[in-house]
Amino acid sequence: MYRLRISKHIYIYDSMRPPRSSRSDGVYPEITHIGEYLWNYIETDWYAKFVEDCPQQPDITSCDVYSLKFVEHLIRGFDLKAIDESQILRYRREIVVQIYKKQFLEVISQVVN
Repeated sequence: MYRLRISKHIYIYDSMRPPRSSRSDGVYPEITHIGEYLWNYIETDWYAKFVEDCPQQPDITSCDVYSLKFVEHLIRGFDLKAIDESQILRYRREIVVQIYKKQFLEVISQVVN
């Protein structure tokens, strides 16, 4: 019987990450808990790593937009640097339209069926 040992990483995309020095690059406690939780199911070491080139938001109200744009760019294989902070209002509007459109299509399909 072979046992495969794989190293796993938890990548942290933090759009409000403060600058970190060598003395303050610890991991958020929540991330440590996630690693411990995963250890219970997949017995391998989990390492947390901050993504250094992560776009930074200029305010405290755009976390949701940045989170969704990060996911969109990662899934589609786009460069995160393409997220333009000057376009946040446009991104927010696009998200609203996508949610509304999905809800509208669900209502229409219920009416038709």
